[in-house]
Amino acid sequence: MSNITILINLQNCSIFRRDKMATIQDLIDSIDNVLQHPLGILTYKNSSFAYGKIYEAYVFCLCLRAIHELNVIPSYRGINGAPNPFVFRGAPGKISSKSRNYGYVEFKMKEHSFEIHTGIEFRGTSGMTHELDICIMRASEARSCRESTQDPPPASLIGGWECKFYSGKLHK
Repeated sequence: MSNITILINLQNCSIFRRDKMATIQDLIDSIDNVLQHPLGILTYKNSSFAYGKIYEAYVFCLCLRAIHELNVIPSYRGINGAPNPFVFRGAPGKISSKSRNYGYVEFKMKEHSFEIHTGIEFRGTSGMTHELDICIMRASEARSCRESTQDPPPASLIGGWECKFYSGKLHK
């Protein structure tokens, strides 16, 4: 499918709907405040237009909102330079991949630097490769892996999320 660019001009990065399930439009309408932040970005691009990928962008924005609420200023980065637009991965990949200018966010808390990524492959303790839809990892290890082209080790991971978007009730 072709890439879709979505312009962001929204209000909140949260969904509170008790009457029915969230729709894709609800997610798009919620990817906001965070990306609309004065130091944020105004456009983004999913390298794959699938409902699950929009949901991953939403969860990514929830992480950004949490950073903003801690009064921490994130820096928007791209593997090949400044991200314009910010590109979310459409499929799992190496942190060092330069096939697109994949976006990530860097932030610092106290004396520690971290990065938030989408769709990064990690080396598990067994040596097998695993993918996380959203992750927060140590920035020093992320930089090292980008330079060496190695998958990040499990110890570099601070938090990770596997995201699933359901557009209807599950029939069990």
